[in-house]
Amino acid sequence: MVGEGRGVGFTVKDLLCPELYDALASSTHDIGTTITVASSPGRTTPAACASSPPSFDSQINHLLVPPRIVTLRVNRLRCPDTAVALAEAEKCLGAKGYVHPAFADILVFPRFQTLSANQPRVTSCTEHGEPSGSFQVGPSSADTPVPSIPHGSTPDTSDSPLSGYHSRTGAFRGPMVVVGPQCGQSVLRGSHVFAPGILAAERGIREGAEVSVWALPRPFRGGDLVACMRPLKFLRGAYIGEKDREAVERWGVFCGRGRLVQPLKEVFMHSKGQAICMQSAFDLSDLPASLVAQQLPSCLVGLVLSPQPGEHVLDMCAAPGHKTAHLASLMRNTGVLVALERSKKRAEDMLSLLARLGAPRVECIHADSTKDMWHCSLGEASQLKSRFDKVLADVPCTGLGLRPRIVFDDVDARSVKAAALYQRQFLSKGTELLRPGGILVYSTCSISWEENEGNVEWALKKLPLDLEPAEPFYAAAERRHEGSKVQRFCVAGDTIGFFIAKFKRRS
Repeated sequence: MVGEGRGVGFTVKDLLCPELYDALASSTHDIGTTITVASSPGRTTPAACASSPPSFDSQINHLLVPPRIVTLRVNRLRCPDTAVALAEAEKCLGAKGYVHPAFADILVFPRFQTLSANQPRVTSCTEHGEPSGSFQVGPSSADTPVPSIPHGSTPDTSDSPLSGYHSRTGAFRGPMVVVGPQCGQSVLRGSHVFAPGILAAERGIREGAEVSVWALPRPFRGGDLVACMRPLKFLRGAYIGEKDREAVERWGVFCGRGRLVQPLKEVFMHSKGQAICMQSAFDLSDLPASLVAQQLPSCLVGLVLSPQPGEHVLDMCAAPGHKTAHLASLMRNTGVLVALERSKKRAEDMLSLLARLGAPRVECIHADSTKDMWHCSLGEASQLKSRFDKVLADVPCTGLGLRPRIVFDDVDARSVKAAALYQRQFLSKGTELLRPGGILVYSTCSISWEENEGNVEWALKKLPLDLEPAEPFYAAAERRHEGSKVQRFCVAGDTIGFFIAKFKRRS
């Protein structure tokens, strides 16, 4: 019977190229050491993932599952009252939330609000002598090791199904639909299933049926997992037999449950439109303008930059616009806020979003912020040296901190180095546009040293910048560099992997 037995499973190590895995492991060997809490000098606290420090593997494998909390930012431009915003959020999500104790603008919603025998669990692996069993994913601790996605187990049947989690005790075993890795990753992050993403399905599934959606990971081409998964290369439109199903349940990733809204014949013939409407713990697709779905570290970026009313502020890589809207709110829609975006479509979408969120005065410009080929109300880019009080460089990155993630073949050690070099262009240009004494905040959603601490070291050597404490600090963030002035968010905590550094331009 499927669900009995331990299952073989896989880890992030199976999906990453070896050079990148080794680089990440070597640069984070000291995760779990005690860190200094800036608000109380001399007092120490363990990092979020650091109670009896787990192995690097058990930490990085949290990339395979979502954070345990969902955060919403209160949009002060539309709703100045936090209590009203919380009530509205609870009504929209149908769940209880709370105001973050340290950040009054951030609302927190635990993904699992009831504990039961069917609560989703993450099963441990037995590799390297680690004990078998399961670690409950609840609100109690952020340092629970998650060495692997539990394969050979069945999906959970709790009332709040969450993409990506499994349970040995779950009884739901509905008709199986297999989707491609990229589609599966999108579903794990909250998307519905669209027809082009479906690869195969069991016979006899009718429109309207509840189905279990699975994705097969794309292992690194030189790894041992490739040979194990070779028989599971489905041709699009194939039917899944019982042996195939057992193999998928052993090696695949359970993405969640959903309802088939289009006949499979139409799905495979025309490959258009939504095919499966996924169940979700929270629907964040239609929030009112008073609420913005935003990861907690992303919310902190604006607070660290701390733009003031009347200042001149530049957002170098602004789309989709959530951080920009936060900056506009902090500035109370005064001063000059310039938001640059290289993609024309994303710039247009950002303009619409900012208008809906109550920030129509933001100057949204389709331009590459590393080049002097744009202009704003302050003048031509070539004439704006030392004109901005604050600069946000939330730069393009490899996204190695995003959760959940099951596709890693788009990034290797070479692409990480290339990304780091590209990011330096934003640091250089941002510093050039920043006035002496002004503040530049640099952030990424990556966990690689090259894109984070490595670029901080480069900037301090090459640019007229001094490193400042990235306050306000999130208590559970790691701060291990340059006197603990930067913030690094561990993927084994309650957030995505993220990095924030704050610079001040020398006079």
